[in-house]
Amino acid sequence: RLAEGGMLLKKYYAQPLCTPTRAAIHTGRYPIRYGLQHLVIKPTAPFSLATDEPTLPQAFKAAGYSTHAVGKWHLGHNTWNATPSFRGYNTWVGYYNDEVGPFDQYRDGFYDWHRQRRPNCGQDCTETDWSAKGAYNTHIITDEAVKIISDRSSDGKPFFLYVAYENVHTPCEVPEGYAEPYKEKVQDRTRQRYAGMVAALDEGVGKITAALEESGMLDDTIIVFGSDNGGPLALPRNSMLATIVSIENTAAGGGKDMDRDK
Repeated sequence: RLAEGGMLLKKYYAQPLCTPTRAAIHTGRYPIRYGLQHLVIKPTAPFSLATDEPTLPQAFKAAGYSTHAVGKWHLGHNTWNATPSFRGYNTWVGYYNDEVGPFDQYRDGFYDWHRQRRPNCGQDCTETDWSAKGAYNTHIITDEAVKIISDRSSDGKPFFLYVAYENVHTPCEVPEGYAEPYKEKVQDRTRQRYAGMVAALDEGVGKITAALEESGMLDDTIIVFGSDNGGPLALPRNSMLATIVSIENTAAGGGKDMDRDK
């Protein structure tokens, strides 16, 4: 629906990894300008997106918008000043790292699901949100986004909402009901789960769009749907397919090292 009624960006280029692309989205600048052009930020990394780098939510806030983020951060959390509520967001709920367990919210033995309810929400304010444990991350992110839309519909203030889903990314897991429809035509178990993850993501975007429509805000809203990077393929560099999957996280792309879960 979004594609049919909107504008398709056929030359949409992303960085090859999560952190660099997220940094580019938030700053409007190439990651090499501030040292994040290399690999992703690991859980114990002693660095982050430079705290003096202006961000997109800061610009929206200066223009009078209420700013909110849901889902994956992955721009560093080595200091509180590097976390979402210090980088321009009024509120944030989600996780700091990558590859968080889709059902248990753990990364490297640590529970990684948190909530910041106000700007500059540091050590004495940031909550570890144990209520998320056991639920599917994609469902949690969707529900949180829909709630924000519902809450904002009554205050009449413009808002910027950044929704960062985990799908599709390793670990390759999804509630069985989403993978079931693909079992007849797709033999590989990992590919079945991958397709199910895409279906869960599509469902979530549909619910967010419906929430905007029900609140009467859809016609006044710009929705930007994109991917932070594509999946790896062993193809020649001059291959047309290799070019496509380098900028789109499509089913043809392998889905961020999905072969590890076969």
